[in-house]
Amino acid sequence: MNETLLRELIPAVAGATWPMDPPADPGSPFFRLSLESLKDALVASGRLSTDDVDAGSLALAEPGFRLITPQMVAAIGRRPPA
Repeated sequence: MNETLLRELIPAVAGATWPMDPPADPGSPFFRLSLESLKDALVASGRLSTDDVDAGSLALAEPGFRLITPQMVAAIGRRPPA
């Protein structure tokens, strides 16, 4: 959200969560498959090595692994009277 707009809203309330998926959640396999499908592009770009991607994939496959997914932010407010 545009920070300038958020400062103009009254009352402005914002909240954020960082979901942590439990080990049995389907999120870990989804992210593992996504990582594996992007492996060639990530390695070709130089952002990660093959070993980095393989280590991440192994970690996501661990039975007790807890995945912290991207932050979700919500904000609500109204514009002040003109």
